[in-house]
Amino acid sequence: MKPAVEKKSYRLCQITWCLLGLLILVAINLYQRGFRLEYFLQIIPPCVFRTLTGFYCPGCGGTRAVLELLHGNLFHSFYYHPIVLYTVVLYGWYLISNTIQWLSREKYIWGSRYHRWYGIVAVIIVIGNWIIKNLLLFLGISRL
Repeated sequence: MKPAVEKKSYRLCQITWCLLGLLILVAINLYQRGFRLEYFLQIIPPCVFRTLTGFYCPGCGGTRAVLELLHGNLFHSFYYHPIVLYTVVLYGWYLISNTIQWLSREKYIWGSRYHRWYGIVAVIIVIGNWIIKNLLLFLGISRL
């Protein structure tokens, strides 16, 4: 009998593939109707933290990073917020490796598992990005 962790992992892969397929269908439908991602930016309210303090919040740049990633601009996505690219690569590897393991009926044991240090690295990336952006803003060197 397989451990419950593996079954949960396979279920997560199945759900993710279904959601990705649904998201692609919705995106194609919206694109055919003339909706563009840039319109989305016009309806998003400004960052409250940035408006009140003048400094960037830890999440500032995340939306622009996602939009740049969807346009295929990996460098710009990383520039706006590196956590987006980190998350996509890490979860992409998780999804692909577990799908291969599931489809091969565990003939290929490639399925990656969550490790605590993934979260620690993510927190370090967010805090480091926040400090660097605000330091550059404070020094007047860079503006996003």
